[in-house]
Amino acid sequence: MLNYNQINTLLPEIIIFLSGILLLIYGAFSKNRSFVNVNFLTIFALFLAAISLFFVSDDAGAFNNSFINNNLTIHIKFFLLIIASIVFYVSSSYLRKNQLNIFEYPILLLFSILGMLVMISSNDLIMLYISIELQSLALYVLVALKKKSIKASEAAIKYFILGSLASAIILYGASMIYAITGQTNYDLIHIAGKELGNNMIFSLGIVLILSGIAFKLSAAPFHMWTPDVYEGAPTSVTTVFVTLPKIAALTVLIHLLIKPFLYQLESWQPIIIIVSILSMLIGSISALSQENLKRLFAYSTIANIGYVLIGIVSAKDKAIETALLYMFIYTISSLGVFSFIMFKKRRISVG
Repeated sequence: MLNYNQINTLLPEIIIFLSGILLLIYGAFSKNRSFVNVNFLTIFALFLAAISLFFVSDDAGAFNNSFINNNLTIHIKFFLLIIASIVFYVSSSYLRKNQLNIFEYPILLLFSILGMLVMISSNDLIMLYISIELQSLALYVLVALKKKSIKASEAAIKYFILGSLASAIILYGASMIYAITGQTNYDLIHIAGKELGNNMIFSLGIVLILSGIAFKLSAAPFHMWTPDVYEGAPTSVTTVFVTLPKIAALTVLIHLLIKPFLYQLESWQPIIIIVSILSMLIGSISALSQENLKRLFAYSTIANIGYVLIGIVSAKDKAIETALLYMFIYTISSLGVFSFIMFKKRRISVG
């Protein structure tokens, strides 16, 4: 049973969850203009969740500190919810013009955002895995929203298969961490990691978890799904991919590196450096030959993730702040570009 402090800690997530359930019931039983109403109510729920963050304590936890809020998570959640609200607003006209205005769309996206919020506050490997799955399952469906499009179907299958593989890799890595430390909580792993040092199995678990998170970030060499999914998905869904999941995945990576894996710096630092360099090279070079605008942005995302990863290699506060600032600016600029594409009336080769 949740007490008052836990409810306060989980307030934005509770609002999003209850809104999703109520809107699903409303959409299923309403006959007229359900998409317009559900879309409006979804934006209202996101704003309500964003406002509720002002009432959330910045040093609180729930479920034995498996879920935590601090100053960083609250600010990132607020940014994510505001960006999500703008994405919903700018996507509505695009969805109507392309006959994609079904009431399930905003509800699926709402549950995906719920998964992202939980990812940001996760302080436990089990909580992290559950939240990643909640985020991903909704996105798998949204990619295949164009039922008659072969590209959309291929993109959805590819994303589902590779996404499932990435989730399995994260789970396998987490099981290795648990086998060595006997813990899944970040704080307890941090304490155990100080004594273990560079244990081989522990380090292998870190590598597997980082590989799965790199997939979610679209970092090379785990980027292979990104161009096809960006191209095949509806433009409104591509806008979501460019913005929201990247913020959540980057926050997860920062939490993992500065807390449970801090004492294994020598194990993960070379990996992040290699991934960063590969992302910048592959993203920049591959973008030169692209003719489709969405594929071009896919490789742009890969390259920019490489730039962001440079900032977190040192695990220093100032460097991490700079990396987050860069990600925020990139997110806003990408949202602006895709908003322009969706508002543009004439046909552009975006898929």
